[in-house]
Amino acid sequence: MPMSQTEVGVLAAQSVHASPGGGLLVRAPFAWRTLAITVPLGALAVLLALALVVPGASFQTHLVHDHLIFADLAHRVANGAVQHLDFHSPLGILTALLPAWGYHLTGTYGAALPTAHALFLLGLTPVLLYVVQTRLRWFIALPLGAYVLLLVATPLLPGHAVSVLTWAMWYNRLGWAVLIVLLLLALPPNRERQPLILGDALVAAVLVGILFYTKITFALFALAFLLLWPLFDPRARRSALLAGGLVLLFGAGVELLWPIHRGYVEDIAFAIRASPQVTSGVLQPVKQALRFPTETALLLLGGSILVARGRSWRDALLLLFIFVAATMIVVQNTDDRALPLVVAGLAFAAERLWRLSAGPRDGRRDSAALVALTCLALFLVQPLLHNAIAITTHAWHASRIQQASDLPDALRGFQVGTAKGPRVIADTPDLLPEAARAGPAAAVVTSLFSDHQRWYLSGSEYLFTIGQAVAELQDSGVAAQETFVFDAINPIPMTLGWPSQNGVLFAYHVNRQFSREVHQPVETVLGHIGVALVPKFPLGSHEKELLLELYSGYLRQNFRLARESAYWEVWQRTSRVAVAPEPTVLAQANQPPAVKPQPAKPPAVRSTPAPPAKGNDADTLLREATEFQEQKIDKAAEDVQDLNERRKALQEPPRHDN
Repeated sequence: MPMSQTEVGVLAAQSVHASPGGGLLVRAPFAWRTLAITVPLGALAVLLALALVVPGASFQTHLVHDHLIFADLAHRVANGAVQHLDFHSPLGILTALLPAWGYHLTGTYGAALPTAHALFLLGLTPVLLYVVQTRLRWFIALPLGAYVLLLVATPLLPGHAVSVLTWAMWYNRLGWAVLIVLLLLALPPNRERQPLILGDALVAAVLVGILFYTKITFALFALAFLLLWPLFDPRARRSALLAGGLVLLFGAGVELLWPIHRGYVEDIAFAIRASPQVTSGVLQPVKQALRFPTETALLLLGGSILVARGRSWRDALLLLFIFVAATMIVVQNTDDRALPLVVAGLAFAAERLWRLSAGPRDGRRDSAALVALTCLALFLVQPLLHNAIAITTHAWHASRIQQASDLPDALRGFQVGTAKGPRVIADTPDLLPEAARAGPAAAVVTSLFSDHQRWYLSGSEYLFTIGQAVAELQDSGVAAQETFVFDAINPIPMTLGWPSQNGVLFAYHVNRQFSREVHQPVETVLGHIGVALVPKFPLGSHEKELLLELYSGYLRQNFRLARESAYWEVWQRTSRVAVAPEPTVLAQANQPPAVKPQPAKPPAVRSTPAPPAKGNDADTLLREATEFQEQKIDKAAEDVQDLNERRKALQEPPRHDN
């Protein structure tokens, strides 16, 4: 029976929330309130997943080589390798498994990471919906949820211009998004619900587990949150204990499947010793606050209003925790230019102030809640707009640009362009400087790299050089075997489908994965490979220079220069291949300078590091190898002459053997 107009008016008046906005923000029935959050965010998640998957390729204008690192990891996993056992990385095992799953579903390396992000996005969405529905009002949940989903899906480093599209360091974006969702659990459930013990514990355990097996920097603050959760909300004590137990249980299950945890810890310790600059002091939050004044000011304004109105030390502790976590994590994420975690603090302040405003009407409380909402809106407006433009640009270019046919098949899914201010210009993969195409003049271009720590080739140029390396190996008739590249990364096995090198680092960035003082022994790096490649156009000169400084002595003694072009030197082994290293060799790879390595090395592979190369490294290496061969020829000639003289002394006519 339909209700009368009077009854409808009474129900509407009763549903008005006693909060800022009065009749404009009504308390909808629970089912409609749930749909108002679930439908828009669920539809956005599906739309973003389609935008990633449908093009069947990736597109980027920045740091394409970093994407190739994870294509190489997908190649390793597809061939049975296990991170922390067969190769070494301070990142968690999910950073290899996610690209491998994407590659398994698509069959192309270029589409592997976009597909992996779509899978992760769809998996995170139910967890996100649970948290925002139980903690936030719809007008806070919708923009916050959209921000988290776009953060996961968009190949854009936080705070960068919309034209700087890249899949580099994608794990940081996933880490920010997951940690944001986890910290929202500090809010007690809204609408006066009872504590959701089991649901909160399951969600918290899943989120902490994801962060632990993605990047330890995020995981440390996630574990700290579990310990502090009962302080933020006393009713969450049982949820926190149960979540901690579930995390331990899940870790034990992973250890039964892959005994990786010891190797994971050793890989992290090795990276810390190789990159001491990332472990700065306790003043980092203050330094980063000056680096990110906008985010800091918004959090300070919204947080101070909440503390002044609510007079709760628990709120102050949570906001301080969020600020410290955001500023300490960004120290490790050197390419991030924003503090995404601040959005969790602003959403917390806005929700708490809105709840406080639900009491007797008070103009001061009303204005405080509106100020907090304004701070949240000011934080969200730019990244929402930028990420929406960036993901649209990626989908457009990835579906339309055709890679040149002269690239190897494995590289054709990597669509590249150039960022020209706010514009994106599509590239073709043959844009090396004219000096490089000329051949001998390549040394002039190479010398430019020695003056810059972070001077990289463009994406199209780098793909072109990798294609040239593949052509060199194919033309020389080299059989499939393990290879090493004297550069930051080694995409050759992935590109050719050759076996990957075991026992080595997943990448070689100076003072991040290795350093002059902390590095793997030469027998581990070169002792069991058949081919070594020296680039004329490295990604970064410091990586190439240090690798040659550490390992060129062994290279000269055990390899010969088999082929050289304007872009690459191909060295083939002449000595016997050493025994492959044990999977856990990284723990003993290089101790601090005062400690001498204990195990004795076989004489057949013992070598001393060569002095640092000067000028053009490749030319120096070639000259030294030629001098070494000439010395051997001269020594042989002297021996023959000495033998002839001794024969004359015995009055025997010398024989001349051809």
